[in-house]
Amino acid sequence: MLMLSRKTNESIRIGDDIRVIITRIGRGRVQVAVDAPRDVRIRREELPEALDTFTLASTDAAVQHLPTSESIDLFVVG
Repeated sequence: MLMLSRKTNESIRIGDDIRVIITRIGRGRVQVAVDAPRDVRIRREELPEALDTFTLASTDAAVQHLPTSESIDLFVVG
């Protein structure tokens, strides 16, 4: 496991296509943004796989209505 320290607005690159940005730090919480290609699956580890599959299907339907771009910024809060 690699452990890194980052400050607000600093980022971490994973490979060539994924960037994790620290957007807010405070009160025992860290808010991150993940910039990754659409085909990269991103999920919260604490969610059951079955729920994630349902959410992924719903998200795929919603994403079809978004303007085309090479990546989507996901903001994970909590």
